[in-house]
Amino acid sequence: MNRLSLDILGVAETWWPGVGECNVDNGVFFYSGNEDPKHRKVDFVPYSDRTALLKLRAKPSDLNIIQVYAPTADSPDHDVERFYDEVKELLKLTKKHDVNIIMSDFNAKVGKGKFEEIIGSYGLGERNERGDRPLQFCQGEGMKITNTAFQLHSRRLYAWKSPVDRPDNVIRNQIDFILINQRFSSTIKGASTYPGADVPSDHVLLVAVMKIALSSQRKPTTQRRMALEGMRDPIVKSEMSDEINTQIQAIIPNMGEEPTQSWTKILYQI
Repeated sequence: MNRLSLDILGVAETWWPGVGECNVDNGVFFYSGNEDPKHRKVDFVPYSDRTALLKLRAKPSDLNIIQVYAPTADSPDHDVERFYDEVKELLKLTKKHDVNIIMSDFNAKVGKGKFEEIIGSYGLGERNERGDRPLQFCQGEGMKITNTAFQLHSRRLYAWKSPVDRPDNVIRNQIDFILINQRFSSTIKGASTYPGADVPSDHVLLVAVMKIALSSQRKPTTQRRMALEGMRDPIVKSEMSDEINTQIQAIIPNMGEEPTQSWTKILYQI
């Protein structure tokens, strides 16, 4: 994390038992290996061994990160549906105006080709059968897959390399994703994998760069109002009329032949 200047890192398939947190160098490591949803904290929700939520206080909006590890492609459908139900339950713990990020291993290929505001134009490969499910999830929850939105070399797109991958038989897929709610999708300035990162896994480190700009607050402008109430007084009304006539008579000798300039001077006196 220090070498790549990463602020937040999500790791799947650690197989750590139990739930909790521990200090690591200059950071904190939160882990969730417990399937009991009752083990919850205010800012860290270890829902199961597949999903966990970390809530961070931030400005202008709080940041919620859901770390996931989806069932593999050969898992039963009910396991896949239970996984997405867990993610939905965690989203219910967030607010609509929060920045919500769902990231890590979805074990699905969404493929190349833009689709609505969900998938960008720069995915990798072809969508498989499991790839339809994250797409449906994003439609229902208003999420966008960020690491399909940036044009990069395929080496910076694939997130998993098969153990039998070799030059004459390349088996590399994009199955890890970083999702964000669409209203904040413009805050993602880049997303790519880092094949050279020192990660002891068949997955490749996936990194997204986020920058939220604070909108400037404009001070409300106050308009000057004419005190028209005094004009109801006949004496004040007469004095005002005499004063205006006097001022106009004073500027008549200095008027030019240009009508616009003359009218401007009269309006100024009024």
